[in-house]
Amino acid sequence: MKAQAELCHELSQCRELADAVQAQRKFSERVTSDYSEEFGQIATMLRNELTSVADAASEAVTEASKAAKLAA
Repeated sequence: MKAQAELCHELSQCRELADAVQAQRKFSERVTSDYSEEFGQIATMLRNELTSVADAASEAVTEASKAAKLAA
C-alpha cells in the first residue's frame, strides 16, 4: 500500500510521459522484489513446518512399531 501511495505521488509530479513510465517501472521492480522476498520467507516457514510435521509423524510411527512389538 505504501508503494502504491508513493507511485501515485510520483505520478502526480510527472510532467512528461517518460517520467511516468520511469515511475511505473520503478514501482513494478520494487513490487516484484518485495513479493519475491516475501514468498521466499513464506516458503522457508512452510518448509520448516513440513519438516516438523514429518519428524513428528516419523516419531509416531517409531513409537507405534515399538508398541506393536511389545504387544506381540
